[in-house]
Amino acid sequence: MMMAALQKNLPISLVDMSKKQIKISFKFVVVEKLKDQLLENNEKTKWVPGFVKEKRFHNWLENARYWAISRSRFWGTPLPISISEDGVDIEAIGSVEELERISGVKVTDLHHHKIDHITIPSPRGEKFGVLHHVEDVFDCWFESGSMPYSLPF
Repeated sequence: MMMAALQKNLPISLVDMSKKQIKISFKFVVVEKLKDQLLENNEKTKWVPGFVKEKRFHNWLENARYWAISRSRFWGTPLPISISEDGVDIEAIGSVEELERISGVKVTDLHHHKIDHITIPSPRGEKFGVLHHVEDVFDCWFESGSMPYSLPF
């Protein structure tokens, strides 16, 4: 859903929160902007066990503000996000084919050490430079689709 929201330009924000002494960075989805759509989709989903739908996940969605979707790790699925140095341009890449098309680079491996060097042109034009891949990886709970089960009871 987050990728679809970014690609469709739905009202979604990524927030970067860093501690100054130890650089720990997380990417958050501002869930408040997607709350109605998330609740609607939750109603359409068949949950097993059913209480996850009506209680745990519904309650979390009702009160959610931010959703941490990243971790600062080497191993994991890299976030498919590139950002400009000034932070103005943020692009979510939807597929390997899209990354190859806009970067001009053949992609055979999605691990960090194989894609972090790939840049894409700024949508504002050449004078604004290029966008660089972010270093974070998806949170394993988010990536696995098991995020609702990671929530406290």
